[in-house]
Amino acid sequence: HNIQNAENENGVRIFRLPDSRITMDPWNGIFFIRKNSLAIKKIIEDEKIDIIHVHHSDLSCPYVYLLKKMVKIPIISTVHASLLIDREYLKFRYNFKEPFRWILRIFPIFWFETESIKLSDYVITVSKKLEDLCRSLRNDDHVITVPNAINIQQFNPPTKRVFKDQFF
Repeated sequence: HNIQNAENENGVRIFRLPDSRITMDPWNGIFFIRKNSLAIKKIIEDEKIDIIHVHHSDLSCPYVYLLKKMVKIPIISTVHASLLIDREYLKFRYNFKEPFRWILRIFPIFWFETESIKLSDYVITVSKKLEDLCRSLRNDDHVITVPNAINIQQFNPPTKRVFKDQFF
């Protein structure tokens, strides 16, 4: 992949690297980093990158873990979601595919999420619940919450308490 063909968006250079052919997370993240490791290292060196910011979700949960093995620069993670606290997603479904979903997807995501949160130099979360989770996994105070900004005048629909009795 030719990394010389960077896009320029308002003075910001954008490098687009090829996706992995694997579409199931977290495996797509693992294969994406492995496939592009040389290009990533070259971009970091050529552009004199001194910090990496990862937007952490289930699709990208292996990124911090793998990047920490490759590079020696600080990594900040913004944790937008976590399977570790997503009770609806973790409900066991009674079908023949369910054990495979847990073995090939859920357990690996748990592991990568946990390790990536621990290995990040700093963690930004978007909610107090995520902050509590991240603090429980780390032995430092490098966790802060910056809530997503929303216009509550525009986005304030009436809601029902759908999950109240289901989980507690």
